[in-house]
Formats: sequence, structure tokens, C-alpha cells
Amino acid sequence: MASFAKKEKTAAEVKKIQSAEAQLREAKKCLTTSMFQWKKDYLSAGPLYMKAANDFRVAKEPERAIEALVNASKCSQECGMLHEVGNSFQQAAMIAKTLKTKEGDAQTASFFEQAFDAFCANDDCLTATNAGKQAALILARSDAPRAISMYRKLLDMLEAQQKHTYAFEIYRDVVRLCVRSEDFATACELVKNAVEAFKQGGQMTTVYQWHLCEVVLLVHRGDRVGADEAFLNSLGTQGYGLSDQAAAAEEFLKGVKDNDGNKLSTVKNMPGLRYVPVPDIGAIAMKICDEVISGSSAPLTKAPASDHATTKAAMDEVAALGSAISDSATRMAALSVGDSSRRSNVGGATEENGAGDPREATRSSLDASIAETNDLLADMGDEFDDLA
Repeated sequence: MASFAKKEKTAAEVKKIQSAEAQLREAKKCLTTSMFQWKKDYLSAGPLYMKAANDFRVAKEPERAIEALVNASKCSQECGMLHEVGNSFQQAAMIAKTLKTKEGDAQTASFFEQAFDAFCANDDCLTATNAGKQAALILARSDAPRAISMYRKLLDMLEAQQKHTYAFEIYRDVVRLCVRSEDFATACELVKNAVEAFKQGGQMTTVYQWHLCEVVLLVHRGDRVGADEAFLNSLGTQGYGLSDQAAAAEEFLKGVKDNDGNKLSTVKNMPGLRYVPVPDIGAIAMKICDEVISGSSAPLTKAPASDHATTKAAMDEVAALGSAISDSATRMAALSVGDSSRRSNVGGATEENGAGDPREATRSSLDASIAETNDLLADMGDEFDDLA
């Protein structure tokens, strides 16, 4: 049971706790009105709470330190000191992060969000960006929609401040989060926003990369018409038509529409697909290519069902013609034998009456039938060549 007991404080820690409690008493006095103090002295109370929070932190009392920092932020808010408000919340978030509990993570995200709002209101862009990113990263573990909302607030702030360079990493992170959470509609919307933002910033190579990402996402969603429209619209971007990304996007679309595995095998090795801002989108493009390649290779070794039916019918017809030819040859052989025997017995009588002999008519009919059969066989040979 001794292992579950609260760890005893050292003498130094006890001293820090006593100091912090003394600071809290002084801060409380500053916020108490009396006959001689008509207004609350927030300006003096704020620093006292900050000192108390620091002492509690050193004394390993994180909960009490966080409470003191929250009170300090309230005092700074009353004084209109927005930077100090953000600083208090940021310190509270850092302490809550050390708790390593679910409740601590929720507190951490909330404090970072409040710090972001305070720094934004104070036009402190860089510090606000840092706080916002910290909040979004923590929220992404458990609440993707809320994290995406945080990222979008960050992007709105950066674009309002014309800080397009700092927006690249934010766009990359939020689109990656959308893809991993399968929110492809939001991902496409953010990619379009990224294109416009980086156009304004003059970062054309980045614009080309995001154009390609948009095409891949739309194809993945099954919106091939939208993908075609997006590609055609992207050609209006200066220089994009000659870029590696445009070439990759065009061949990618052709390969998918034509179900051409050979073309997509080439696309996988094109320079435009070697680097995309979000590796997850690159992985999606490769997956689409692999699916088409594996799907289009199977029919190459197996003729379509319609071709099989045509081939079988042709073979049946040839068999019937062959049987007819065989019957005709048999009848001709029989007639030849009969004719020879009659000639040997009758002599030259056949020469006198041969013109009107019905056997001559039979031979002529058979000759015509054989000629017709040969013509049909020649036609069937052409059909077999076409099928091959």
C-alpha cells in the first residue's frame, strides 16, 4: 500500500508551495474592494498569479499551477493585455501536456486554442501559428473535424496577413488529415484554396503540385468529369501546361479513362509524380495506377465472349461445308465408276447421245457446287484471319 501513497514533498518543494500560497493571498487582496480600494487591481494581481503558478510548477503541483495561470489570464484580459493572455494560456497548456492523461490532453488542446485566439487578436501571427498548430496536432488524435476546423482558422489568419509562405505546411498537414479521415470533399476544397493562395504568393511550382493533387483526388472520388474540368481549368495557370505535373496529370487521366495499364505504368515513373505536397495523395495515385494495370492485363489473355461465339459459329459452318464437299466427292466417284463400266459395254453409243445424257448435267451441277464451296472456304479463311 505504501507504493500508492502520495510522494512526500522535499523541503524545497514545501517552501515553494508556501511561497505560492502567499502570492495567492496577495493577489486576492488586490481583487477585493473595500472602503479604501474601490476598484479591483487586476494590473497588480496578474503578476502575482504568474509568480504563484511558477512556484506551484517547481513544487510539482501542476493542477494548482494551471489554476493560477487561468486566473492570471483573466487579470490580463481585464487589462487589455492580449499578449499576456495568450502567454498564460500557452504556459497552462504546456503544464497540462505533462499530465499525460485524457483529461490533460483535452485541457492542453483547449488552452492552446485560447492562446491562439488571444495572439490572433493581438496580431501576433507567428506566435499564434505555433499555438494553433499545437492545438491541431493534439486534436487530430481524437477529434479530426475539430482539428480540421482549427487548421482552417490558422489558414484564414495567415492568408489575411499575406503570410503565404507559412501556409504551405498548414495546407499539407490539413489535407493529409482530411485524406486519412476520408473526408475527400473537404480535401478537394482545401486543395483549391491552396492553389489560389499560392498563386497570390507567386509560388508557381507549389501551385503546379496542388493542381496535380486536385486531379488525383477527384479521380479517387469517382468524379472523372470534375477531374477533366479541373485539368482544363488548370491549363489557364501560367506555365502549367509545360510543367512535369501537367504532363503527369494528362497521362494519368487518359490512362484511367481508357483503362490503359501500359500508359499508367509509364505514368508511375513520370517526374511529376515523384513529389507531391501530400505523400498520401501520391500513394492514392499509385494505387489507382496499380488497380488499372492489374485489371487491364487479365483480358489480354482471354478473348471477349462475343469473339468466342463468332469463332464457334464459323467453325460449325466450315464443318458443314466440309461434309457437303465429302458427299459431293463420294457421288462423283460413284458416277465415274458407273460411267466407265457403261462405256466399256456400250462403246461409242455415248458419243452420239452424250449431249443429252442426264449424267452430264449432274456433273455440271456438282462442279458448280464445288466452285461455290471453294468460294465460301476462301471467305471463311478471311474471317479467321480477322479473328486472329
